[in-house]
Amino acid sequence: MAFKAIEKDAIDKLRPDYVREAIEDSKMINLFLSSNSIQTHEIQTCFWYDGEIFESGSPRNDMLFKGDDVKNRIKQGLGLKPDTKVVLYAPTFRDDFRMDVYNLNLLEMCSRLGNRLGGNWIALARLHPNVTETSPVAYSDKVINASTYPDMQELLLIADALITDYSSTIYDAAIMDKLVLLYAPDLDDYKTNRGLKQIYFDFPTRICQTSDDLCNYIDEIDVGQYHAELRRFLDSIKVFDDGHASERVVKRIASIMTKD
Repeated sequence: MAFKAIEKDAIDKLRPDYVREAIEDSKMINLFLSSNSIQTHEIQTCFWYDGEIFESGSPRNDMLFKGDDVKNRIKQGLGLKPDTKVVLYAPTFRDDFRMDVYNLNLLEMCSRLGNRLGGNWIALARLHPNVTETSPVAYSDKVINASTYPDMQELLLIADALITDYSSTIYDAAIMDKLVLLYAPDLDDYKTNRGLKQIYFDFPTRICQTSDDLCNYIDEIDVGQYHAELRRFLDSIKVFDDGHASERVVKRIASIMTKD
């Protein structure tokens, strides 16, 4: 589910060769998977595709419904104790390669989250390969570089909170009822140059444009109210993800193959 403008919604910002390739790619698609009603509408209006949309949920999101045994195995592989609280920092890539947008004190975020929500917090930073080596993120024993970790969904599963900006991981964390913190210091520029959908502004969390604002939001957040508003938000977009998407997709592909 995209919170930023994509495909036809961003056509004035896309290269002509990209559009041509996208149109050709669409001709090869027999089945498009959707995770929620908003994504179904997005596929219908943004993509060059008019075939079947299967409201199955996303197979990759089945991982997000795994239990504590899987969570603990992933944490153990990262050298973390089972009771360690995790905040995942997963910002999007900027086409202009600007680095100031990643200038967030993750140690401070861990401290604030611990003070507000309790527990011993560490941060996992998952950055785009193009900026991993050049970003201003300061790594330490409590701020771990997880940019090369092979499975993003596993990191989302073990996270207790997510800090991002415009990423579709907002949705992934939301369906697990996780705390989502939005840090978007270039909000005005991004909204003008790339475009953001109304659903981004409807998401029930504060959009923080400064580190101080994010700290203040963590300090004062009403967690109960946040989760209540999050449930209402998810109800409004009719989520299809429930941990069994893979089963439904396999059955649907098999039926298509049998029919053909």
